[in-house]
Amino acid sequence: MSADILTLSEGENVVFLSSSGEKLSSKLIEEFSHKVGSSGKVTALPINSETSANKVAPGYDSCIIGFDFPSSVSENVLSCALQLLKPGGNLWILEATADVNNENGRLLTKDQLQSKLKLNGFVNVEFKENVKDLNLEIQDRVKQKLNIKNAVNFSLFSSRKPNYEVGASAPLKLNSSAPKNLTPAQQVWTLSADDLDDYGDDDLLDSDEVLDEADLLKPDPDSLRATCGDASAKKKACKNCTCGLAEELATEKMQKELEGIDPGQKKSSCGSCYLGDAFRCAGCPYRGLPAFKPGENVPLQ
Repeated sequence: MSADILTLSEGENVVFLSSSGEKLSSKLIEEFSHKVGSSGKVTALPINSETSANKVAPGYDSCIIGFDFPSSVSENVLSCALQLLKPGGNLWILEATADVNNENGRLLTKDQLQSKLKLNGFVNVEFKENVKDLNLEIQDRVKQKLNIKNAVNFSLFSSRKPNYEVGASAPLKLNSSAPKNLTPAQQVWTLSADDLDDYGDDDLLDSDEVLDEADLLKPDPDSLRATCGDASAKKKACKNCTCGLAEELATEKMQKELEGIDPGQKKSSCGSCYLGDAFRCAGCPYRGLPAFKPGENVPLQ
């Protein structure tokens, strides 16, 4: 594999991240150094799971990952790479990928790796090529480490760090022509039909034109009561009555039944009224009264 597959410019400050413990070949370092020239610099930096992204010094033009051992790159390595690069710096990553999800889940597809780079803060993520001339010994060790028996692709991706640092902020440019020193009443945001005319919406009505003083008066509660049928006819509640007429008629019916009862002569049709409410019918006039002895004169209210 040659360093010619990377686009490095003369004078660049390049950092190579190694997370596998493998030593980068002196031939590749020499090729990288030749591409950046005498005014550039190539630095090899080992990264492990305990390396904190806050402890690495930023300022590199390009970052290279995976050329020593293109296995599965970790989130920590990508976090360190983002911290090391200057705004707008380039990331080159050589990664072992699968055409489809492999059986043990250790390899990502190209689309999954592309999403992983984006989710870790990189932009302009682009698949470049599948590297064919990778050392066969390295390929075998990668497959052995990842416990992969099927064919493995070694995919080269490029991406960039955004043109700002992590945590950067910028002041908002507010409209300087806006009026200042407004009173609280002037600062209240309002919208009228005249404002909407500017947007060419002529279908909206002005509420001030369609409402008069009578519409703004509080209505009489009696006027809100629904009328059920002809007022001159006998009152009859509608089905599923909601205006209260059904309850009113039921109360009047109960009162008439109570008025027509002679307490001394009323006989129970079921013979259980004296036992209490648990034994009385739904329309029993004695409902609500305590139990009494058979034949006892019980006044009804």
